[in-house]
Amino acid sequence: MSGPGLELRQPNKWIELIKLLIILTAVMAVRNSFGLFLTSIENQFGLTRGGTSAFFSVFSILAAFFTVLGGWALDRFGTKIVFIVMGLITAVSLVLTCQTTSSWQLFLTYSLLLAAGTGGGFSLTLAAISRLFNKRRGLALGIGLSGEGVGTLAVAPLATFLISTFNWRIAYSVIGPLAGAIIFGFALLLKRTSQNSEEIIQAKSSAEPRAAGFSVAEAMKTATFWLLGLVYLTISFNYYLALNHLVPNAIDLGITASRAAIIVALIGGFTIPGRLIIGWASDRMNRKMLSICCTVVQVAAMIWLTSSHSLWMFCVFAVVFGFTFGGLSNLMATLIGDTFGMTNIGAMTGVLVVGFTIGAALGPALGGLIYDVSGSYFLAFVTGLGVACLAVLCMAFTRPELKARIAKAARTAT
Repeated sequence: MSGPGLELRQPNKWIELIKLLIILTAVMAVRNSFGLFLTSIENQFGLTRGGTSAFFSVFSILAAFFTVLGGWALDRFGTKIVFIVMGLITAVSLVLTCQTTSSWQLFLTYSLLLAAGTGGGFSLTLAAISRLFNKRRGLALGIGLSGEGVGTLAVAPLATFLISTFNWRIAYSVIGPLAGAIIFGFALLLKRTSQNSEEIIQAKSSAEPRAAGFSVAEAMKTATFWLLGLVYLTISFNYYLALNHLVPNAIDLGITASRAAIIVALIGGFTIPGRLIIGWASDRMNRKMLSICCTVVQVAAMIWLTSSHSLWMFCVFAVVFGFTFGGLSNLMATLIGDTFGMTNIGAMTGVLVVGFTIGAALGPALGGLIYDVSGSYFLAFVTGLGVACLAVLCMAFTRPELKARIAKAARTAT
């Protein structure tokens, strides 16, 4: 039995979706909070801005490895086991981080362990939701992946309060175990899910079984695969450039830390309506065109940022940038399934999101380096503008590989 309303009559899918939303909220609250700690860690260990940013950049590079490993583990052991392990590692990572006495130790406790604990969180959630939903996948991903925005929004005031009232070590000693407990606890409640049933039916009924979906090796032979990886890199570059350096930049301009934290909260907060609204629209409109529109608006946002110098200007940027980033990252998630099929969605997502983690490493590192050399963030934000323009071009040249394969299989069959 099937029909337009079938998924809505299966509440277990939506219950699982809420569990994944809460898990991702905890994962991204930890992952996206480093910019709030950057100045404190810089002062604690007497580092440069670029040197402090290196901890997050190395974290992001290592996260690329754990993203691929997580995608492999997801396809073999299931979401539940993988997230249970990640929750435990996350708690241990930040408890050890707040005990460090030398800056090099942060590369082990933060960069390495936290990458293992949270690095694959986004892609694993994306893959798990994609397996659960087919007809309403855009909306479901919009709801589930909004956990990134909820986490960023929630952690900003909490971390700022703990740092200003106590210190950065106390803040991590609270946030780490709390996030780890949430990830671990809700992972225990997850139920094992199988590959999307409609994908299985398609695979069995297709004249050419391979037409139902690409393997990772097959996808990597297409130009679209690499273009999507580049889009992930570019949007991540600017997102983490903003998250890690807008607060220090605002503080340098004389804005208090508590008011500067509003910028990060707005970026994270507005990813939520971006995911929900554009996710809903993506089930009704051409996803590629929506993606191009989002990248174009991101270009406009980066142009605005290059001339921003007051809190209200940063807030305008945060609202527009956060909304379009939320929508774009949600669209990217649906485009992976649309482009290559659901057969190997876990591994496919894990490999593609490596581009995202590379961008997350390059953005903060280059931003800090440019600041150390020039004494301002202007050239860093101009670089971000150029990267945003590249995203527009890459998205424009992608093509629907799965549809092309199915059409080719149909022609061969006749």
